[in-house]
Amino acid sequence: MQAQTGHIVPPGNPEALAHAIETIIDNHNMLLELGKSGFERVNREFTMSAMVDNLETWLLQKIRQKNRYQAN
Repeated sequence: MQAQTGHIVPPGNPEALAHAIETIIDNHNMLLELGKSGFERVNREFTMSAMVDNLETWLLQKIRQKNRYQAN
């Protein structure tokens, strides 16, 4: 996702964060493209259906792990 929907900066590095923000602000085309890509990603990956599917998958994994733990 780096440079498609945003920039990843190291945690605790305000200089890197400031540089990433300045880079986006100074490049209007990048700003528009990142905004468009981010909007499309949210609409694609964070629909109610996708969130329910992800939650169901996670819950089933947890149940399987618990059943394996109890069987041992």
